[in-house]
Amino acid sequence: MVENCIPMSSPTMTLDQYSVFLIEIRKLIAKRLKEFYFSL
Repeated sequence: MVENCIPMSSPTMTLDQYSVFLIEIRKLIAKRLKEFYFSL
């Protein structure tokens, strides 16, 4: 799941935690993009 930028905690999240899921996924995507950018 990490390679697809999906938080590991997502299977246990409820609908009420969707905003937390979005925050976590944004952080993972930003990290992936930063790693890619600096690898160029």
